[in-house]
Amino acid sequence: MKALPKEGYLGYDDLINSMELTTLVEGMDHDYQGDSYYLFENDGQYGLLIFGWGSCSGCDALEAAYNDYDQIVALRDDLWNSIQWMTRTEMVQHINAKDFNGEFYMYTDEGKAFVKAIKEWAS
Repeated sequence: MKALPKEGYLGYDDLINSMELTTLVEGMDHDYQGDSYYLFENDGQYGLLIFGWGSCSGCDALEAAYNDYDQIVALRDDLWNSIQWMTRTEMVQHINAKDFNGEFYMYTDEGKAFVKAIKEWAS
């Protein structure tokens, strides 16, 4: 991973970009709070990352860590550790076998679009 800048505003895009992964599919809710969705590739491994964010320091980890560089790095590392890594075959099987209908993100148009896109990738 590359280092994060120590000054200036950092958004979730900065945290994700610092991971130096190839993003295959991504999506994000377009509201003051919501979720971000990613399918990554890294050295022959494929990873899924879905995480939520909010609009204030009480409901968003990045907002809460805004002035503390070490906490921002820790949040980025937590996101990294939350990625579900699999081989391509395992990821394709996971996506094709998973019943996404009960997932919280299936209640948004963006979540539905992400699932549609990863299913297309897996076909």
